[in-house]
Amino acid sequence: MNSQLCFKSLYESCKCPLHTHLNKQLPIVDSHCHLDDFSNNHPYFRSVSASNIREVFLVSNKHKFHNWDTVFPLPYQNIHVYETFGMHPKFIPERDIHLTLAHLENIFCDYLHPVSGRHIVGVGETGLDETSKSPLEHQKLAFERQVILARNLNLPLVLHCRGYPLFSLMLDCIESILPPSHPIQWHCVKSDSHLEVIDRFISIFSNSVVSLNGSSTHIRDIDQDKVFKKWIRNHPTLINHLVLETDCPWLCPKNLPVLEFNPCTGIFIVSKWVEDVLRAPGKNASTIIRIANDNARRTFGLPI
Repeated sequence: MNSQLCFKSLYESCKCPLHTHLNKQLPIVDSHCHLDDFSNNHPYFRSVSASNIREVFLVSNKHKFHNWDTVFPLPYQNIHVYETFGMHPKFIPERDIHLTLAHLENIFCDYLHPVSGRHIVGVGETGLDETSKSPLEHQKLAFERQVILARNLNLPLVLHCRGYPLFSLMLDCIESILPPSHPIQWHCVKSDSHLEVIDRFISIFSNSVVSLNGSSTHIRDIDQDKVFKKWIRNHPTLINHLVLETDCPWLCPKNLPVLEFNPCTGIFIVSKWVEDVLRAPGKNASTIIRIANDNARRTFGLPI
């Protein structure tokens, strides 16, 4: 599939014979990435900054407490960075967890990051993770504090979950704390996610969104993959709750060299993958990106 996508069209006008070009002037919104971890990708940023046809909006998750106060400036007019702050379940301090959570809460005293000046548009990512070295009780404590913080600030909440039994625990927690109208992004929904819980999540929270990324393009279990694609294809309202993300620099799509992976190529490939799964008239890659952009704009208040 990737060989049929014109990556050149991400940055400049192109009329080559490849099957898929991305529409000109269509913004790319990466609704979940980690700028702290790919800010040294100079070729990518040079390509975007030289583009006269594309704006890029990055929702950068600052999910490691030791990076909360770091800043990576991007002085490019067509790259717009918005930040969320949270304590990821795999990055919970061994000591002084309450003190670190208090520091996190202080960051939200203003809706601008005190160091970078960037707009803060969400709390998280936060959640539960079976591969974390932190005890589950510590994870639950940090998670609940961040859910309450999102409620008190009326900011979107960004969820992370790894481990099939933990999906229900997380949904029970947010349902007990947040009103049904609260905006929530369930990050990295993929074939091994607890899809019944995701269904409940979408039905309970009217302003919820679910994120698809490059992990969706990998097949680890054939039967599981078939169920996941059928779920996407047949879900009556999923397209109204869909956002696209890369989790860049993690979760590179299938058949894409890691050195070519960035928010633009990642979003383009995932949009084409969704198009191929849906097989619906009028739902090509550009249309899917446009729909996902609008859902991200609504969730995070982005000025697209």
